[in-house]
Amino acid sequence: MSVYFSDLDHAVFFTLSYSDYFNFPLTKKEIHQRLAKVWDWRFLIGQKLTTSKLMLKRDKALLQKSLESLEKKEKIASLAKGKTVYYFLKGRQDLVGLRSSKKTMAKNRQSAINQASNYLQRFPSIKAVFLTGSSALNNADLDDDLDFCLIVKKNTLWISRFFVILLAKILGKQPQIDAQAKNNNKQAWCLNLWLDESSLNIVNRGFSIYQAYELKQMRSLFDRDNLKEKILLNNKQFAELLALGPENEPNLGSKNKIFDYCLWLVNVFFYALQNIYRYLLFGKEDYFINLQQAHFNQFDRQEKIFKDIKNKMKANAFSDF
Repeated sequence: MSVYFSDLDHAVFFTLSYSDYFNFPLTKKEIHQRLAKVWDWRFLIGQKLTTSKLMLKRDKALLQKSLESLEKKEKIASLAKGKTVYYFLKGRQDLVGLRSSKKTMAKNRQSAINQASNYLQRFPSIKAVFLTGSSALNNADLDDDLDFCLIVKKNTLWISRFFVILLAKILGKQPQIDAQAKNNNKQAWCLNLWLDESSLNIVNRGFSIYQAYELKQMRSLFDRDNLKEKILLNNKQFAELLALGPENEPNLGSKNKIFDYCLWLVNVFFYALQNIYRYLLFGKEDYFINLQQAHFNQFDRQEKIFKDIKNKMKANAFSDF
């Protein structure tokens, strides 16, 4: 006998499956915050840029009914820890204890995060630093690398990156590829995402709920010019996938054109220098890099996540893809 699932049921299970990939159970409030605005599989994973589906009714009463229905159908489960109730996929109750232990680890990692923030604040060209990835959600292991997004002044990205990487090398905080070296270099600085303040739209990196989640969960370490809000404003297209934040137009201000041009020339030099060095060291890389943005994450990661989610949904009789 086939089992009926509403669009909201699909979206709720998708949300929990996404977090399950990272071994992270969610509270009802977190599910609501991370719930897609529409159930359209191909739209959510970036296989198409528009959707004809109606927006989901995402009020909390309907969400509660969906959670109860999915629990009754034994697709998900919940567990209370203290006063907090966590939801997760059926058979994954161990994640609740894991989340609690990761939260304790996060407190022990905070001094390393503060150290990185204090050093990076000393660079006048760096306008904001955000913690990203598992660290931003307090879901990292004790010795995991620290993932950062850095926003820099116009035409200073590759100048800034050169000197930040140099500092990381001096402090022994540059990530290592070799397993033994990595083991001796704990809580390294993964400077995965660099953005020029004049180029905050990340759609060239891809358009899917993967990028929308990255934007939503970034945690500010310091922000000299309210750039978190400007990032969200400059990435409005992702708000079609997920509730992100403000909707007013950004005010980016004006700059001295002659000074900008001189700085641009210096930035071009450092851009060429670092890319030649990386090519000689690593060969051709699958990253999105230009003068104003540098994304040092493999593009195929989101494909692995979506494949895992689809397998879980199919295994639980969800069929609307």
